Amino acid sequence: MSPRLPALVVAAFALLLPVVVAPVAWAEDAAAEPAEAEHSQHDVRLSADGLPEGWKLVGSADAAADEAALKDAIVAVVASKAKAEQVHVLGASATSPDGKKAVFALVDLDAVLPDAAAALKGAAEGKGWTVVAMGHSTRWLVVAAPAEIRAKAVEIQVAYATRMLGLRATSALGAGNAVRAVALARAIVAMDPKHAAGNFVLGAVASGEANELRMREADDAAAVLAKAIAYMKAAVAKDATGALTAGERASCLGELGLALLFTKKADAEARDVLKEAVAGAFDEPRSAVIARYNLACAHGRLKELDEAFAALTASLEADTKAGDGAGIARIWRADEDLTSLKQDPRWAELEKKFPAPAGSGDN
Repeated sequence: MSPRLPALVVAAFALLLPVVVAPVAWAEDAAAEPAEAEHSQHDVRLSADGLPEGWKLVGSADAAADEAALKDAIVAVVASKAKAEQVHVLGASATSPDGKKAVFALVDLDAVLPDAAAALKGAAEGKGWTVVAMGHSTRWLVVAAPAEIRAKAVEIQVAYATRMLGLRATSALGAGNAVRAVALARAIVAMDPKHAAGNFVLGAVASGEANELRMREADDAAAVLAKAIAYMKAAVAKDATGALTAGERASCLGELGLALLFTKKADAEARDVLKEAVAGAFDEPRSAVIARYNLACAHGRLKELDEAFAALTASLEADTKAGDGAGIARIWRADEDLTSLKQDPRWAELEKKFPAPAGSGDN
């Protein structure tokens, strides 16, 4: 993981998070919302699988009158602040375990209309509503319900929305669409700052940007790396909401460990994170190889020779077995992080067992 070996940096990022990540301006305010929302009311409309035990959706025929009345009331509130055609409302209704009804209205505004949003929020208390932003200043939720269940109803809708957007964000990340992934992830963490998938996506993209900046020796590389670390830690925190898949968690831990190594100040923490990563279930076998190699680097820095040799040997064996060139075979001999291993007889044994590839400059 030597900083003088940028090829490993590229390989490690590409394999730990198997996406093509386009640069995103992380030097700017990471909390800034996109000009337009990447999601609509239809993406997050509540369904039966978003309800906790005891809650039930109300059939469309039985709910129609209440939902229409709420929609009309919303349009009337913002009538002087926005044109009717700029306001789109999609309704749903559910009952609590004790039979109380909550009516949900997802409100999409065609543009950023601060006066319309302010009117909605201003009307809330008098009308028995709760009004909350749904990840963008053009996306709002209005819940009309008895006061004793309103907070729970809002919680249910927000949890469902962040789950649905989390699936879209990680899918966009996997497809290499960093701009869409970040826009969705920002919407998620705006609604729920502890959401695992939202923070995972932001951390992945920030990490990729930090790698590019480091390669260019840009002044803001360290600041972007710090943001990446903060997001990835939030994604795997014990109190994170919206759990990652096993593969996402392993990838996030692997990339977090690599990022910590890059700080040059957290070797022990990086080792512990990478240990957890290699014990996980990566979606991509190559990601596990790279994580194990980075674990060897962490052990090497800490002069934990037995552990370093075990991790290095395992990564070289897996790299050789895969046979498609993760990059480890070409760089491990010159990696400064492994310097503490070179005086041990086991180093020479590894060099014999894993000869340098042709054209690597080390044969």
